[in-house]
Amino acid sequence: MKQFKIFFLVLAVFALVLSASCKKDHTNDTVNIEIEEPTEGMVTMSGDSLHMHIHFTSDDIIHNVLVKVYNETNNDELVFNFEEHVHADGEYLFHEHMVPNVTEDSQFRLEAQASGHEDGDFIYKEEVHFMVHTQ
Repeated sequence: MKQFKIFFLVLAVFALVLSASCKKDHTNDTVNIEIEEPTEGMVTMSGDSLHMHIHFTSDDIIHNVLVKVYNETNNDELVFNFEEHVHADGEYLFHEHMVPNVTEDSQFRLEAQASGHEDGDFIYKEEVHFMVHTQ
């Protein structure tokens, strides 16, 4: 019976330590998102490389990062998708290139999001709009 009590005591301490260590990961601290490129209203040409530079910062851990680019002229067609569980401590820099190709002048939207682990965690979102012209 004494071994049974010791087992439960050890199990309870382990569960307490595990739950305490996870709580920091689930905070709802604000995540700031600065989309440095492309800029709002920017114009680029079809077939040219588009540089995406986004700076995510927080006083805590940045868990999930999502960057999507939509062609709004073409019924919000998703043309770029990046989704990653980054677990960055305070800062995450996103640098990527894509080549938008269009057959007509088109309006695009870049959305950048950051969120926590859980479905109920806050979602922080910024977006910019830019144009892609045909050659």
